[in-house]
Amino acid sequence: MARWFDSAWLDFTKGLGAPVGAVLAGSQELIDGAWRWKQMLGGAMRQAGIVAAGGLPVIVPPVAREVHPDAYLDQLDGFVLSGCPGDLDPRRHGLPTPPAVQLMPDRRDDSDRALVRRLLERRMPILAIGLGMQQLNVAMGGYVKSVNTYSSG
Repeated sequence: MARWFDSAWLDFTKGLGAPVGAVLAGSQELIDGAWRWKQMLGGAMRQAGIVAAGGLPVIVPPVAREVHPDAYLDQLDGFVLSGCPGDLDPRRHGLPTPPAVQLMPDRRDDSDRALVRRLLERRMPILAIGLGMQQLNVAMGGYVKSVNTYSSG
């Protein structure tokens, strides 16, 4: 059935953007690229927990500067700041960028900063995970120290 196409996608949860699973068939390059985009946009099994708790997950894409975050936030009761394979840009805080740092796209960084500021102003419930915790920390006046080496023991 899919032999004339370069990819095929099957959602397991109709109408919710597959928050609890999907199958993508295609070349390894296509699948690797899709996985990276999914992680950059915050998609992972976190949505399954929201569904299990009776919530409806809504994935908010990075928005343009002209779009005010309230356009989304007025419809939500809480927010999950998810992770991303990218890192915060240490240069925005006057710090050097170690070689191991993989910067998140500027568009997402700018959008997330505006969103986090607005979440705090509105005093909305926030669950921050990974990068989301770093973003929340920075928005509240903290900083993130870049680490370019790891040691065991």
